[in-house]
Amino acid sequence: MRKFLRVVLGIKPAVTSTEAVEAAKRECERQDVPFREPVKCSERLRHYVVVSPANRAGACVFVGVSIETGKIISFQHFAR
Repeated sequence: MRKFLRVVLGIKPAVTSTEAVEAAKRECERQDVPFREPVKCSERLRHYVVVSPANRAGACVFVGVSIETGKIISFQHFAR
């Protein structure tokens, strides 16, 4: 269904999930926030959501990365 909607809406994915994780890691370094493993990367219609660390509740980082451009579209850090 996601592929169908991308065709209909004209969305051309140019970024892989690995590239999205690397972009999120760079953004965390830029914001001076720890980026820890393991990482979860979820694919949405227009963006990836990268969560670090994926195995903890609290003290997490959520980064949204555009699937078309690779730009950071959202950044949230929840500190304990």
